[in-house]
Amino acid sequence: MTIRKLFLGTALTVSGFLLAACDPNATSVGGSVYYDSMMWNDYYYGHPRPPRPERPKPEHPIARPPVARPPVARPPIHRPPVARPLPARPR
Repeated sequence: MTIRKLFLGTALTVSGFLLAACDPNATSVGGSVYYDSMMWNDYYYGHPRPPRPERPKPEHPIARPPVARPPVARPPIHRPPVARPLPARPR
């Protein structure tokens, strides 16, 4: 590993820890940083949950929608026989 790669890796690691140290919501857990801002349990910790919003009841349709059915098969249309060349004349 070159000195440049080692320096870049160290600089990125130190800058990440410095940014995490500036954030009051980040806590260190076993060598890693755990960010817990505005999670449900943290936001409502010590407070009751808010009431559920009123949901409108769905309106039932007046009639059932039509069911698509395939068309009835028709017999094939009569067509004239295919034109074939006449047999060769004897010479």
